[in-house]
Amino acid sequence: MRVVGLLVTVATLAAVYFFVIKPVTDTTGDAFESIKPAFESVQDAQKQAAEAQKAANQAAQQSGSPAAKKQANDLQRCLVKAGQSQKKIANCLGG
Repeated sequence: MRVVGLLVTVATLAAVYFFVIKPVTDTTGDAFESIKPAFESVQDAQKQAAEAQKAANQAAQQSGSPAAKKQANDLQRCLVKAGQSQKKIANCLGG
């Protein structure tokens, strides 16, 4: 009798694992893999924004003429408005 009870317990636990736990963990793994490109895109946008801001700051410091200072300030304003949008940042940079 004890052997039968043990076998029923093992079979029940195996069924719970294969029909409940394993599908949930597989789905969770797939969900994280599908989100990964979005995180990479955000990281790329952050890098691009930081580089553009650095370029704008350098241009503002190096420029001596009022027109160059205005252009640098306009670029900074555009970058602030663009936020993390790669398209908007590219438009600010003229590309």
